[in-house]
Amino acid sequence: GSVSVGAENAGASTIDQRLVFVGREDGKLLAMRQLIQEGLKPPVLLFVQSIERAKDLFKELVYDGINVDVMHAERSQLQRE
Repeated sequence: GSVSVGAENAGASTIDQRLVFVGREDGKLLAMRQLIQEGLKPPVLLFVQSIERAKDLFKELVYDGINVDVMHAERSQLQRE
């Protein structure tokens, strides 16, 4: 069996989805800074290509004073919740 929450193959109407092409992995920091300046409000999910990149991006955003957290495979299940 399977479990479905909401309509199958459809995003929730309360979620604003946006795809932003940033060119390279390091362009994500610049894109996030710009989106925040334009009024982007949390919560936000940002996908990166590696655990190291997630850690680096986390440090940069914290340095910018942005309230963020990071989830990746090196964290325990408790830390991810």
